[in-house]
Formats: sequence, structure tokens, C-alpha cells
Amino acid sequence: KVLYEKIESRPKVMANLRREFYCAQTLSHRNIVKVYELDQEDGVAFFTMELLAGEPLSGVIERMRLLSIPRSYAWAIIKDVGAGLAHAHSRNVVHADIKPQNIMITTCGEVRILDFGVSSVLTRERWSADRNLKNHVAAVTPAYASCELLDGQQADPRDDLYALACLSYELLTGQHPFQRRTSTEARDLGMAPARPPGLTRRQWQTLAKGLSWHREDRSICVRDWLAKLGVGPEPEGRLPCADDLNTALPRQRTVQSLLVVTLFAMLFIATATLISLNRPSFDKINSANDPVPRIPVKTSDSADATPKDKISIMAG
Repeated sequence: KVLYEKIESRPKVMANLRREFYCAQTLSHRNIVKVYELDQEDGVAFFTMELLAGEPLSGVIERMRLLSIPRSYAWAIIKDVGAGLAHAHSRNVVHADIKPQNIMITTCGEVRILDFGVSSVLTRERWSADRNLKNHVAAVTPAYASCELLDGQQADPRDDLYALACLSYELLTGQHPFQRRTSTEARDLGMAPARPPGLTRRQWQTLAKGLSWHREDRSICVRDWLAKLGVGPEPEGRLPCADDLNTALPRQRTVQSLLVVTLFAMLFIATATLISLNRPSFDKINSANDPVPRIPVKTSDSADATPKDKISIMAG
């Protein structure tokens, strides 16, 4: 990550880069990007990180929006992001800008949390309403920031929980819980997200708790929140590779198309059979000018009639 501005001209920007580096360096977790060294050359400051091949989660969500992300895949991502955040919080570090763009899905099926540029180390000191605080508020992503962050309060682990809950809802439904409105705007409008299909009552209550407007209603650590969701705090293994997921999408489309064609064919055959069974049967007629169907005539004399009489009756 390179700070292209000269260090001498923006000392506070350099201080922010240094803070981001040290915050990330204190964390060592499989779901957090690794940083190696902070350096400068010719007045340009930078720090090095591990090289990752893959795409941001925002790209995965957009690519799969029409088909919906498989539930097992969504739960695995939620679990990994939550595990990384739980580790950061245990080291007194708050990310403060969790969003799909800051989550990397690697080609080998790993999840990495990126960009601790807005992160802060928790202290007991209260922030003053100075320029640094204004810059911090301006840096967060409105659609995933809690009301408290947008109001300028110091970052708190419960703010990461709100962002994780928004991210989880989007993974499970393909839609942002508040139509990408800010939390303060959604709160003032009284918006309430719909319950995602397939969630148990306990899972929905847990997810809704993370989406609460007030911190006191989100007073649960990420580790316990994950446990109540039923996904656990630690990942079970790697995600499906991105290439496998891309291959699965056309296959899923093909399977869905075959199912639709098969159901349509079965419906057509059933309808044709039903019409055939209910249609009156017509015997062959001797004359092309006689369209009247052959209907047996029942009379009291038919039992005593000779075969010749019977033929006359039916012909008449």
C-alpha cells in the first residue's frame, strides 16, 4: 500500500498509514491480510503485504445476484469474516469499515479481511471533536456504518457487528437489509428488513440483533453472535475455489433449465392424456355424409329381437 503524497506535505496522512500498519501487524489470523514491512523511498511511504489472487466479495455478490449464493457458501464466508473480527477484537482492534469491498475471496478458497485504514486501537480516552474525528467519520462506508459511527462516536466492536450483520444479510438474500440506505436514515424511516427464507427463529432473532440501531441492543461479542447463528467461531475448512464456483454457475443454470423443460413436458403429456380420456369415442362410419355417432338403442323388445331385427334397429 503506497502513500503517493509526499510525507513532508501530509504528516497526518503518514500517521494514519503508520497506524493502519501497526494495527494490522498486531493481528495474526488466517482471515486477516498479512503485513510485512513499513518503509519509505524518495519521500514515498509504503508498506508491503502478502500477495493475494482472487476477487473482492463485492464482485462475488454481484456476479451471483440473479442466482443467489449457495447457503453453505454464504455461511462459510460469514464464519470466516466473523472469526477474523473476533480475533481483532480480542487484540483490542476495531476494523470500523467492514464491507464486501474489504473482503477478499482468494482463488484457493480463503477469506481475507483487508484495509484497516479506518481501524483504531481501543483506549479509554475519549475522542475530541477535532479534524481527525471528522476525517474518520468521512472515511467509513455509509451503507455499512452504524448510527454511532455516523454520529461521530469512537469505534466500538459493536459497530463491526452491525457491519457484519449487514454483510451476512446481503450474503443470505442478495440484498442489503436497508436498500443501501444509511443506518441513521433507515432508523428515522422505521425500516424493518424482511426475514430471510430458511432461517430458524433463533437465527433470525440473532441476525436482527446485529442489525439493531443502538449499541446497547447489540451488546454481544462477535464470537457469541456467531455461536447463536449456529455457524461457530472457527472456520471448518476452505471455501470452494473461485474457478469451481464459476463452473458451478453454468451447471446450475443448465440444471434449472432442464428441470423447467422436464416439468413442461410432463404437464403437456398429462394434459393431452386427460383430454384423450374425456373425449367421446367415435366408431368408424360407413358413409362420409353421416356424421352421427353410433349409439346403442335400448328398447323393451330388443331382448326378443332377432339378430336381423337388431341390425335394423341400430341402422334406423
